[in-house]
Amino acid sequence: MNNFKTKRNFYTIGIYAILIIGGILSIGPLYWVFKSSFTSIDKIFTYPPDLIPMNLTFEAYPKLFLEVPFWRNMFNSLIVGLIYTFVTVLLSSLVGFGFAKFKRAPGSSILFFIVLASMMVPFQTFALSLFVHIAQLNWVNTYQGLIVPLIANGFSAFLMTQFMKNFPDEIVDASRIDGCSYFIAFFKVVLPIMRPAIGAVAILQFVHSWNDFFWPLIVLTREDMYTLPVILGSFAVQQAVVPYDIIAAAITLATIPMVIVILLGQKQFISGLTMGAVKS
Repeated sequence: MNNFKTKRNFYTIGIYAILIIGGILSIGPLYWVFKSSFTSIDKIFTYPPDLIPMNLTFEAYPKLFLEVPFWRNMFNSLIVGLIYTFVTVLLSSLVGFGFAKFKRAPGSSILFFIVLASMMVPFQTFALSLFVHIAQLNWVNTYQGLIVPLIANGFSAFLMTQFMKNFPDEIVDASRIDGCSYFIAFFKVVLPIMRPAIGAVAILQFVHSWNDFFWPLIVLTREDMYTLPVILGSFAVQQAVVPYDIIAAAITLATIPMVIVILLGQKQFISGLTMGAVKS
């Protein structure tokens, strides 16, 4: 019995040690960026590094606001992220509901295979042709040019299909007996119950949109329309000396909305991820 308790204690200590090391490795780079935003540029790369800076300075933040229209860039990212997330989640929920509840419809298996196949094609392979169409529509440097080409998301549709398969068919049938159409049943019955799954997909898509660099870099040419990843990338190419302190300040401010989203939606996110593991 004592040997069993000893082994269990060692196992628990090992698990906590791994978690602590993983937490330090995850938080370490973020802390370094945060610290660098309050450190003068000539002291950022001092060795050994100062874990707790002694001489704090706030010079990087005024410089950031003078160098670029940062608040405008953050506003662009918020607008694109919120609209993209809302439309993508709505469309993927409808697609998932259709694939899960009309699986016997002719051609549904082929359509689902096409959705899966779309996930395997790298976006870079058709980005150029997509940009040509965007330019023909005069959507360069516009919000619709950033949002519309990406809202048909195969990954979100696949996730929502898997979540919807666990939704009881009896609830949908009961709403149909009460006189609801499939659309009314979807919006008034299915969506409220599937809120954890929708929250999980929404967080994933918002994070994807917030961090997207490749497509905004192609579509946008005006600095006032840049999203945060593009304006952050422009620092390294527009100046002879890379202003690491200003970049650190920009990254610190850009991280705040993501932290707020994760904190507000973590309960729904965890519930949504575990929902697919429960077989109804």
